Amino acid sequence: MVAIQARRRNDGESIPIFNDASQPLRPFTYEPLDSYSNSDSFRLITIERSLNENDTLSCKLVSTEFGEKPRFRALSYMWGEDTANKTIMLNGAEFHVRQNLWDALHCFRKSGMQSQFWVDAICINQNDISERNKQLMIMKRIYFRAESVVVWLGKKYERYKQVARARTDRVIFENIHTEGPQASDITSETTVRSEETLGSLNTESKDSDILIADNEEREMVKELCTDGYWNRLWIIQEIGRVRQIEVRFGEIDMSWKAFIEVVILHENSHEGPLRLNSLLREKYSSIHTFRKLLSDHREALCKEPRDKIYGLVGLAADTIGFTWTTTDLWSKYGRIQWSL
Repeated sequence: MVAIQARRRNDGESIPIFNDASQPLRPFTYEPLDSYSNSDSFRLITIERSLNENDTLSCKLVSTEFGEKPRFRALSYMWGEDTANKTIMLNGAEFHVRQNLWDALHCFRKSGMQSQFWVDAICINQNDISERNKQLMIMKRIYFRAESVVVWLGKKYERYKQVARARTDRVIFENIHTEGPQASDITSETTVRSEETLGSLNTESKDSDILIADNEEREMVKELCTDGYWNRLWIIQEIGRVRQIEVRFGEIDMSWKAFIEVVILHENSHEGPLRLNSLLREKYSSIHTFRKLLSDHREALCKEPRDKIYGLVGLAADTIGFTWTTTDLWSKYGRIQWSL
């Protein structure tokens, strides 16, 4: 048997070391989706537990279909401009992801999130154009069927952990004492943690915390509202019609409602999350044509030109062909964009 040890890098990632001349672990290869022809199949991952946060991230990938009614969360995040150079284990094989996704998976494992996840960079074979196009056609259904969508804003906000937790505890405290324990609208992990601290919160300490945290909270909100995540075009399809939204940054988790309540206290520009919240409340309660959606989101950013169309078409009443080339798409719809 080959003996394998784990050497730790400075960034905490485990690198397998082989004690003999054997070959490295095999790279991951995708198996075709079982119901590939009917476009009803998709994949989900489960993050395996670990007692040591420095252990290599390990995930299990399985295929499923809507008819099986799987329970899962869907991830909404920025891919980032870096290359996929972070290693995880996927079904026992090596798989490479980008830094921001690695941070999210690592954070979820550390916080003990027990759930299946849909993550586009892993659950879709990005090198198979045919599969990728078919998965794009059901992406709206995937996000809609998810129990919740996790908005991951990144690890870089970890320094605001204390002020964010103080705000979350205050929101729960105030809701429980005004509307009852069912009105907190905070994610379950946060509720459990906060309920343990409620006994120590009295009126005097609560007022003191608010005064002390205001400046740091204002700075946190300013950075969060200008995060590049809010400029993504795909965000419209990802959270446009979902059941529940969780916002996570670093180890902090909040419901969408609680997050917006904090933002409103310090921000009045109506950009970033506030603009999106307005769209969620006012625009996506009804059906819109593709032309209307393209007009509403003409300033949104996307990496590939045709993604300007694919990112919105799932919300439109009219449809397009997902096998069309960029030339086909811009020949038919590009003139709409330029005329707006």
